[in-house]
Amino acid sequence: MMHWTNYFSSLAPTFVALIVAYIAFQQWQTNRTSLRERLFDRRLEIFEETHTFLSEVIHKGTISETSIFRFHAAIHKGEFLFESDVISYMNEIRIASVKLLEHETIAREATNKEERQENIKRKYEKLGTLDEKIENIFDVFRPYLHFAR
Repeated sequence: MMHWTNYFSSLAPTFVALIVAYIAFQQWQTNRTSLRERLFDRRLEIFEETHTFLSEVIHKGTISETSIFRFHAAIHKGEFLFESDVISYMNEIRIASVKLLEHETIAREATNKEERQENIKRKYEKLGTLDEKIENIFDVFRPYLHFAR
């Protein structure tokens, strides 16, 4: 007949293994949650940079090379955090912004009244494009700003 200590000593390694497995699972869950939180924070930062960029351009009605360069840097960071839909959206904003700056510069430096007026018209068309972009910014970024993704 086996003594109860023999039963306990044969079950102890299994019990310890279960505890270790549970602790490892909990650590994995914590690390996974931490990773998702860091990813969310970085994505939110790109979203905020994009929103701020668009808001400033639309509010001021003008743009600077410095702000375009900062936004371009945000696009490069975003390439590692988002899929092609968001990057395409951001590149469309960049292209419209560069065109806006181009039309502003030509209008400012134009000596011909018709050329000046044409570029002012094109500038406001690009501002309209950027205004459309800010209207759907939440729809573009929303799928990536969930903690679960």
